[in-house]
Amino acid sequence: AKLSVAVVEGAAALDPKAPGIVLDALAVELGLTMDLTSRARDGFRFAVRGSRLLIVAESPRGLYIGANRFLETLGCGWYTPGDVGEVIPARKTIVIPDNLDRSEVSNSINRRFWYGGKNGVGAPTAAWLRRLNGDFQCGSWSHAYSHLIPKDVLKAHPEYGSLNRGQRTTKQLCTTNPEVIRIAADTLMKTMEKSPLLVLAAGPNDGGGLCECAECAKLDTPGYFEPSSGKPACSDRIFQFAADIAAITSQRFPDRDLGILVYSEYSRIPLKVTRMSPNVFPMIAPIRRCRLHGPGNPVCEMNKLWQEEIRGWARLGPKLGFYMYNYNLADSLLPLSKVDFYKRVADETNRANIEQ
Repeated sequence: AKLSVAVVEGAAALDPKAPGIVLDALAVELGLTMDLTSRARDGFRFAVRGSRLLIVAESPRGLYIGANRFLETLGCGWYTPGDVGEVIPARKTIVIPDNLDRSEVSNSINRRFWYGGKNGVGAPTAAWLRRLNGDFQCGSWSHAYSHLIPKDVLKAHPEYGSLNRGQRTTKQLCTTNPEVIRIAADTLMKTMEKSPLLVLAAGPNDGGGLCECAECAKLDTPGYFEPSSGKPACSDRIFQFAADIAAITSQRFPDRDLGILVYSEYSRIPLKVTRMSPNVFPMIAPIRRCRLHGPGNPVCEMNKLWQEEIRGWARLGPKLGFYMYNYNLADSLLPLSKVDFYKRVADETNRANIEQ
């Protein structure tokens, strides 16, 4: 079979009787528009109009994804990286329904399918992930307190650091100090001026050691503990600090978020923060929860708790991410399976109706 490709300027130059696939701006000129929008800007729409298939999108990436999704309707599939996972059926004719009209946008602005290990992405895997739209990263949720206050400033003002066992340290920050809030916001805004990222990391350093001063400690709720350690649950102080910073940064950068992990001693649902700041983006990193049984699994008490936590965090606002530790730390490999785990996680995220 032969495929003819024509490059024309404007819809008027098209043969009105010729069948074809028309992309992007020319498809818009022929009347097909994107009715849905997304923050990820990778949505698409394809539809039959007369003798033509039109494909439009929010961006070149979306156009590529839309073309791949259309090919999937014809039986094409890419199931693993490389030629071994590619299925391209042989057909003498292709029939497209006259009523075909499909629009799709993603509710996720950050996604990475952890295939082959964290750093195991070669050319075949990268191409495969592009087809799946499975590698789209717009920001960071990493441990960040050590980057929010310049080291020379922290050295000159030890009171900006966390109080641990009666001594000021650089393990963490004193997050109720107004100057720490101001300087952290200024640091993040300087990065926002230069970076296109939608989400900037603004959460605690790893390894514990949160501030023990009276002002920070009073944000914790007496008797409310992290069950994995028996220590006070510190979610309120962490996300109040994030909200205080976001109240400043959002004045200049209303489209940017602060990425904070739901992690360690700040995994429990906040009790005093009853609504998440619209510019704070929590990401659940369940390092203290069972990583074999999914949320709500009836044989696992810890994951019954985790199901309650996911639903509780989702009620605080429309943004919530998930960092699942696939093939990391104590995760299981063969002969065990995580199919049930991911099914349960997917069920919870769909139920929550959140931006991820």
